[in-house]
Amino acid sequence: MYYQQHSLLLLASEYQSAAILLFFVVCFPLQGHINPTLQLAKNLAVLGTTVTFSTATSVLERLPASNGLSYASFSDENFSLTAAYLANLRQCGPENLTKIIQKSLDDGRPVTCLVYSLMVPWDSTVARDMHVPSAFLAIQCAAAFAIYSRFFGRGGAESDGGGTDSSVCVRIQDLPTLSSCDLPTFVLPENAINPVMGPMMIEHMKELQTLPKPLVLLNTFQELEQEAIKELESKLNVLAIGPLIATSYSCGEENYMEWLDSKPEKSVVYVAFGSLMVLDNEQKVEILHGLLQSKRPFLWVVRSSDSEDEEVEEMDEEEMKKCDGLVCGVPMIGCPHISDQTTNAMLVEKVWRNGV
Repeated sequence: MYYQQHSLLLLASEYQSAAILLFFVVCFPLQGHINPTLQLAKNLAVLGTTVTFSTATSVLERLPASNGLSYASFSDENFSLTAAYLANLRQCGPENLTKIIQKSLDDGRPVTCLVYSLMVPWDSTVARDMHVPSAFLAIQCAAAFAIYSRFFGRGGAESDGGGTDSSVCVRIQDLPTLSSCDLPTFVLPENAINPVMGPMMIEHMKELQTLPKPLVLLNTFQELEQEAIKELESKLNVLAIGPLIATSYSCGEENYMEWLDSKPEKSVVYVAFGSLMVLDNEQKVEILHGLLQSKRPFLWVVRSSDSEDEEVEEMDEEEMKKCDGLVCGVPMIGCPHISDQTTNAMLVEKVWRNGV
């Protein structure tokens, strides 16, 4: 935590000439984007800076009040991961964000730095047009961002292999060669989401290239990903400010911490598949049976939409609980499905060697 705080102080010192440090932190309204971006906003607020966190209204309405944070919405439309929503956001997002920043300026509170994350590349354009310094927050691992830089950094896909998914590979110094199965899924041409994410990542990289000294904040730390950080440092001004992990979680009325404390140390299995992966009923049943046969207590994170499906099987309350949380420093079994999960699984098995 000392090194993380030191990195955040370095970030704040970039703008020490400002009378008031006001960070405007913007993120796309996906849960996997909200968690680290909101944590960065809270970490900056702890330093005594003024912080506004901005995302879609549908998300902000569910967030509890937080000391040192104010909220602002750049989209009133209910979120849905559809082409129509993305098109609408691309049209109204920049206009709404411009109005918010201008109002802050008119109120005598000019924005010191605009921090934006994945899937909102237009934030950089807004910041540049309004003469506000900006920083891109790479919410995934540094290796994933290094891969994006290779693939999309020159306006199009780039790799060390041929033109098919199976032949694609990427080499990052001091890391194992990354084959197609190790790459974030949407960088591959045959992936269904590539037509959406590909152009968006190209826009991200183009925006960074237009800046004289682009700043990229990495959700990692030096000791964990020194190879990927070194690769990125040769091209960009990067600052490792992770890990962006919440220090506390809220799980409604479920007193899961008390339940965890009642179990022997390192005896509980934690199960999570991310906020996008949808398991069908048969998959849930198979996973559940495997967990029960392990005869170990477990915590299984279930998306709210999943929990509304038909019940998989009746079980004792002690056998299955829902929670939002993160387990660190324990052996892991990767089951990658989408986005950077594939790269994370490779790092866990071949680089960090704390799982399979």
